[in-house]
Amino acid sequence: MLRIGLLGLVLISMSACSWINPIEGAEKVAVLQSDEVSHCEKLGSSSTTTLHQVGFYHRDDEAMKKELIKLAQNEAIKMHGNTIVPNSKLIDGQMNFDIYRCNTTPQ
Repeated sequence: MLRIGLLGLVLISMSACSWINPIEGAEKVAVLQSDEVSHCEKLGSSSTTTLHQVGFYHRDDEAMKKELIKLAQNEAIKMHGNTIVPNSKLIDGQMNFDIYRCNTTPQ
């Protein structure tokens, strides 16, 4: 019984952790909505994926969204972009983003 309890604790702890290392500049990539990027150049799209289930435990949607945004911000830097726009809902640990280069981002 103790083993099951410890396993549950480990799984819950793991679900809150993020092992995504942002690349330099990724933290400055803006997350906007589609109506806020009319002044921007679309560079492409990115499909990001993270683990949505650990054994029988389903991970928290907000934790997954944060990880997926970090992954998309990393992709934006690789594409020389500075803005991402989510273009899908979170489904089974996956979200899609459009990547833009904006000269100025709205405040």
